[in-house]
Amino acid sequence: MEQLIIIEQTKPIIITNYQKVKDELELICSNYKGLEVTEDNLKDVKVTQANMARLRIELEDKRKDVKKELLKPIDVFENEMKSLVTLITNVENPIKAGIQVFTDKVRNDKRIAIQNEIDKITTDIGLDESYTKRIVIDERWLNITASPKQVKEEMELAIKTMINEQNRDGERAELIINQIDLVNEKYQLKSLLLFDNFMYLIKTDMTIVEIIHIIDDKAKERKAQQDEIENKLKAELQPPLVMDCTAPFTPYEDDRHSVVTENTRMLKFVCTDEQFNTIKNYFKIINIEIM
Repeated sequence: MEQLIIIEQTKPIIITNYQKVKDELELICSNYKGLEVTEDNLKDVKVTQANMARLRIELEDKRKDVKKELLKPIDVFENEMKSLVTLITNVENPIKAGIQVFTDKVRNDKRIAIQNEIDKITTDIGLDESYTKRIVIDERWLNITASPKQVKEEMELAIKTMINEQNRDGERAELIINQIDLVNEKYQLKSLLLFDNFMYLIKTDMTIVEIIHIIDDKAKERKAQQDEIENKLKAELQPPLVMDCTAPFTPYEDDRHSVVTENTRMLKFVCTDEQFNTIKNYFKIINIEIM
C-alpha cells in the first residue's frame, strides 16, 4: 500500500508590528498604574476603563480571527486523516472481535480441561470436595502461550497444598475429638462437651498444647457449673420429695415423637411445685427431656 506523503506543508508565518504596539501599550498602562478613584475623577476614570476594554476586545478579536484562518488547512487535514482511519477501523474492529471470540473459546476449553484434570486427580487421591473447591485455576494457565509443563507443575502444587491442609485438619480434628472424650470422662460431665463447639480450633494457628488447654478449661468450667447445680439441687430437694422408679411403662405414640420406646424411663415424683421446677431445670441442663 502506498504510504501517505505530505506533498506540501507550509508553516504559518505571522509578521506583525508587535513590538511597536507593545511599547505603546506599556506607556499607556504606566500612566494608570496605582490610579486612585475619587469623586472628582470618577467620570474620567470610567472613560479610561472603557478605552482599555475597547483595546483589549480588539486584540482578542484579532487573535481569534487570525488563529481561525490559520487552522483551516489543519482542520481539513485532520478530517481527511479521520476518514482514512475510519476506513481501517471498519475492517479492524470485526477482526478484533473475532480474535476475542476465538481467544475466549480457547481459554474456556482450557479451563474445562484443567478443572476435569483437577477433579480426576483429587478424586483418585481422596481429597475432600470442600478442599477441591478451594483450588483456584490461575488465569495465566488459560493463556494460549502458557507452557503446558508449567501449568501442570503449578496445578499439582496447588493440589498438594490442599492435601497437606486436609491432612493437617484431620489430625487436629482427631486430637480435638480425643481430648473432648477424655475430659468428658475425666470430669464425669453430664452435659457433654461436643465437637461442634470446638471445630473453629481446626483452622487456627494454635499449637496442640494450646488447643488441649482450651478444651480442658472449658471442661473445668462446665464441671464447676454442674457441681454448683447439683449442690443446689441437693439442698432444695428435701422431703417430702418421693421418687418412684418402678412404675410400669408401655410404649405409646406422642405428638412430638413418632413412637416413645422402651428406652424411655418413667419416673414418679411426689414433691412441691418448686421442687418439681428445680428437677425440670436440672434435667434440662443434663440433656434429659421430660415429657
